[in-house]
Amino acid sequence: MNRISSFITAITLLLAISLKAQVDPIEGSTTGFAGYIYRLYSPESASPENRLPLILFLHGSFERGTDNKTHVGSLINPSHIQPLIDSCMGSEYPAFLLAPQSYQFWDPIVLRQLVETLVASLPVDPNRIYITGISVGGRGTWDAASKGLDIFAAGVPFSARAKYEATTLLGSSGIPLWAFHGDNDPIVPLWETISMINDIKEAGGNPRFTKLPGFAHNDWSPIYADETGFTDIWEGGPEEDLSNSLYDWMFSKTLPETPYHYPPLQDEETLLFDFGWNHRQPNGTTWNNISVDPIDPKQVLTALLNSDGDPRQVGLAINDGFAGMDDEGTSTGELYPTQVTTDYWWTGSDQGHEAALSHPASIVLSQLPTDQTFRLRFFAAKNGTDGSLDRMTQFTANGQSVDLEASDNGGDFVTLPRMVADNEGNLEITVAPSPNGTGRYAYLNALELMVEPWPLNFAYWGELTGIDPEKPNEDQNANGIPELMDFLYGNEAEGPQRTASFVLEGNSLLVSFPIRREETASGKFYLEKSTSLKDSWDVLGSYDFSSEIATNLEFTGTESDMWLHAEEIAIEVGTFYRLRGEIP
Repeated sequence: MNRISSFITAITLLLAISLKAQVDPIEGSTTGFAGYIYRLYSPESASPENRLPLILFLHGSFERGTDNKTHVGSLINPSHIQPLIDSCMGSEYPAFLLAPQSYQFWDPIVLRQLVETLVASLPVDPNRIYITGISVGGRGTWDAASKGLDIFAAGVPFSARAKYEATTLLGSSGIPLWAFHGDNDPIVPLWETISMINDIKEAGGNPRFTKLPGFAHNDWSPIYADETGFTDIWEGGPEEDLSNSLYDWMFSKTLPETPYHYPPLQDEETLLFDFGWNHRQPNGTTWNNISVDPIDPKQVLTALLNSDGDPRQVGLAINDGFAGMDDEGTSTGELYPTQVTTDYWWTGSDQGHEAALSHPASIVLSQLPTDQTFRLRFFAAKNGTDGSLDRMTQFTANGQSVDLEASDNGGDFVTLPRMVADNEGNLEITVAPSPNGTGRYAYLNALELMVEPWPLNFAYWGELTGIDPEKPNEDQNANGIPELMDFLYGNEAEGPQRTASFVLEGNSLLVSFPIRREETASGKFYLEKSTSLKDSWDVLGSYDFSSEIATNLEFTGTESDMWLHAEEIAIEVGTFYRLRGEIP
């Protein structure tokens, strides 16, 4: 063998060894079912008898994309995490390395789904899962760690912008943190990390911090390589913790014996669920983006976020699998943002309506309060029609069902009020083609779960102490009927306030009163009068939403403005009037 042949053979062997270390078991493929495409590096020493730690790495903005390569680099263009890859694939600090790739930003719920899904199928030590990230990935590390305190044993952000809303949870939980930042960083100023460190300390935490002299914002590989002058300098942290190696420090951290528990749902809280591939977060309101493969039964998440982005101890599992997910939903955005309405989970059968009825799917919400009632609101949409067949979808919980036509649906939804969890805190929701329709498929784009904050049997009342006949088209509230009226069974002062409108027309009173959309599912409303609060009430008008039967009351309105109108009710000064509602 000549020198050239020997050189080629050596290079080929080197490439084979290196590529084995850098190509994950799924060979870089993307399924879309995990929310993010990802690379997974698995040590050969891992086994059910030898469970190893898992490190979740979040890349920066320059590595965004959909090629599943840029964020981990190549032999020709190594990435910042090559030393991290080498370490995890070595014998001293073997660990699974999970490196997802994002095309936009880091969603803590989707990251959590990915971790929980993989941990369920890999020989991972569930008490030693760590998260680290660079730049934008460092900011994602702050955020995901604060929303994953029950799964992450430690966090290591590099050169990250501040995520101030995460500091309270990070500090109060005591999660071990080690932050790195260069004092010559022209992209993300050093003070952003210092501010996070100070706020976490103020909240009760004790993070470790390393300021890197002369370090800019471009190459983090010396830190992952545990080089002298990088990981052997720090300030803060517990006094007894003297580890001057990144990996010694990280792998010594485990979840506490007493698991961290987020608060349970409280009155008036809402959880929003978006089912499908799309996991871009709309502005202002937080959605739980459910991006996993919906076909097989599985635990999807063990903690979710409320609409304000705060973690809550509520879980989600697939009980009976769906047929798949797709992104052919409506994009009108009349009711919800388009990133919510365009994708969905679906079930059914192409063998016809009767066959489809035997293919229901179901999800289970767990760890719910057992002493509260919930309102479930469902949205389903798919573009176009299924020929001569409908897309009528039926949603069922607590033995009650509602139907929704999904064909080209832009703004309609259906509601199940007064839902309760079982004794274990579980609430099962079934999705299926409706037996009342002709369709072959059923859809689930979005779900709202709200803890009902008010008694649903209520009455508002006021006394009409006078009228102003000179102002026949103006609200008569100024003459004695209060603007805000109390529930008979509670008080709404802390919740949404309603204002009644009493308008005089001739010798008749037109009463307009705002009602909530969810109250129209099956409620009955009555307009009544009494000469004294001690006397009985006489019914002047009624409206039954379950049968749409009305007597002297008319319902009108849109999504943002809904009213009950009394039609030509004769008025009497000094008489009490009230609007009473009954919702089963």
